[in-house]
Amino acid sequence: DVVLLDSALARLVDVLASDCASAPGAGAAGGTAFGLAAVLGARIVPGAAHLADLAGIDGALDGADLALTGEGSFDAQSLGGKLVGEVLARARRAGVAVAVVAGRAPEPQLVPGVPTASLTERAGSTERALAEPARWAAEAAALLARAWGELAWGPPSDPSRPTHVTP
Repeated sequence: DVVLLDSALARLVDVLASDCASAPGAGAAGGTAFGLAAVLGARIVPGAAHLADLAGIDGALDGADLALTGEGSFDAQSLGGKLVGEVLARARRAGVAVAVVAGRAPEPQLVPGVPTASLTERAGSTERALAEPARWAAEAAALLARAWGELAWGPPSDPSRPTHVTP
C-alpha cells in the first residue's frame, strides 16, 4: 500500500508539473503545503519563523531582560523547527537571557545556559501536572523569574548561568 501511495503521489507531482514538491516544508502535514502551493499558489515558509514574526517576537525581545518560553515536552525535537526553538535562537541573537517552562523536560540541560523548569517535576507526577496545568505553569514561571532575579543571569553564553532549576 505504501508503494502504491508513493507512486500515486509522484504521479500527482508530474500532473501538477510543480517545482514546489522539493521545496523545504512541502511534505509537512502530509503534503498539505505542496497541494496548497501547487494548486493555489501559496508560498511555503518555515512555520516557527513565520509564527514568531506574526507574534512580534523580535520586537518583544528588544530591550527585554528575560524571555520566558514554553513547550509541552522540551526535548531535542523542540530545537528543530518548533516555536520554542525559534524563540531560543532569536533571544540568543538579541543577547536576551531565556528560560523554558515545560510540561516535561527529559533532558533538563538540553541547551547549555538555558534553565528549564518542568511542570511534572514541580507537581511531583504527570497526573498532578495534567490535573492543574495552570497552577504548575505559574509556579514554574515564578521559580525561573525568581532565580533569574536572584542570580542576575547574563546573556545565554554566560557560563555562570544555571542550566536547571529544581523544585
